[in-house]
Amino acid sequence: MGAILVADVGGTQLRVAAFARDSIEPIRHTTAPTKSPGGSTFERFTALIASAWPDETVETISVAAPGPLDSATGVILSAPNIPEWMNYPLGERLAERFGVPVFIGNDANLALLGEWRYGAGQGHHDLIYMRWLPCPQIEHSQIQKE
Repeated sequence: MGAILVADVGGTQLRVAAFARDSIEPIRHTTAPTKSPGGSTFERFTALIASAWPDETVETISVAAPGPLDSATGVILSAPNIPEWMNYPLGERLAERFGVPVFIGNDANLALLGEWRYGAGQGHHDLIYMRWLPCPQIEHSQIQKE
């Protein structure tokens, strides 16, 4: 079994962690400022991903990104904290750079999914996730039993 890289594009920090497929304990994790003089956010992000790359084979990269996006195509429609990422093909660019499948999801949606799977939402079918900083955002989800 290989590893999974997960990343969060935050308002102040970029975060990346590598996990074994069957573990919630990171193999490696690292952070960097979202905004920094010199170089693009994408260059900083790819360097951060490379620095968290584990010795194991990486199966996929999953990215939690802010704002509206198209998760089917991996395109960031508008990132409120990264103005240059307007209609930005982040999934495609990361897949080209690292040679593994990349999945992009809205950060609030993925936070809700994480709470359902590993946190306070375990065992519940209806969840509401409220995040108030930097702006109010409410997500509601009905989890379907398989």
